[in-house]
Amino acid sequence: MMNFMLPNENGVIISTNQFRGSILLLDFWASWCEPCRKQIPEITKVFEKYKNKNFKILSISLDKDKNKWLSASAKEKIQWDNVLEVEEFSSCILKGYEVNTIPATFLIDLDGIIIAENPTIQELDNYLIENVK
Repeated sequence: MMNFMLPNENGVIISTNQFRGSILLLDFWASWCEPCRKQIPEITKVFEKYKNKNFKILSISLDKDKNKWLSASAKEKIQWDNVLEVEEFSSCILKGYEVNTIPATFLIDLDGIIIAENPTIQELDNYLIENVK
């Protein structure tokens, strides 16, 4: 996993390093992306099931407009860490993960190794059943 740091809604810098030792789902999305918004309720169900275990989610929004990002985050009731990447697809983070379209998700194991790209909700749940503590 490529490490990076981005600001959350309060301007606090969130680093991917702080998720080490947890299973992490990276979720690249944006307020204007309908398929992204449609999968948030599904991701939320998984999050609620495993949030008290060693499972974390980091959503990376590609919104240029901070207010649209904050509005969409509130409307979708995103409960996990959510950061903003205003450079959109030209960002070195997106290039590092080879993200050309969204939604794009990456399942990362306890050691920071990407083990699945765009897993289905069922694949994610199956992995978590076997691997969360």
